[in-house]
Parts: sequence; C-alpha cells; structure tokens
Amino acid sequence: MDDPARLRNNLRKLLDLDFDILLVGDGESILRDAKARLKELVETFPD
Repeated sequence: MDDPARLRNNLRKLLDLDFDILLVGDGESILRDAKARLKELVETFPD
C-alpha cells in the first residue's frame, strides 16, 4: 500500500474480469459474490 492511487486503479481493473470468488494472500478471501462486493468497495473510492 505504498501507492494508494495505484492500488485503487488496479482494483478497478479487476472489475473488467468475470469472477465470483476472490482469494487473497493476506486478509480474508471472499468466497461468493466477490465481484459485487469489490464493486461496492470501488464505488467508495475518490475519483
């Protein structure tokens, strides 16, 4: 998280993919409706 703007941009790019599960290396994985939950998070980001 050294570059928050880059992190936000990369998370936005994930929404271009079709997925339902999001497995992460650090933190809690999302095992269903992951794309919808990620979209909710991205919508909170400043422009």
